Amino acid sequence: MISAFADLYVSLFWHTAAFLKPGGRMGIVTSNAWLDVGYGYALQRFFLITSRSWRS
Repeated sequence: MISAFADLYVSLFWHTAAFLKPGGRMGIVTSNAWLDVGYGYALQRFFLITSRSWRS
């Protein structure tokens, strides 16, 4: 559930991730304002659980 205090980036991340195909990639350039606020921790956890890092 997305917090009522979350900015629009959070909705963008979650909805974009929902439409990815298995093995798909997502890249979004954004500010880091969501990293150090309460709702940002839940989003960070979501990314850690549902994604994997890749290097070129």
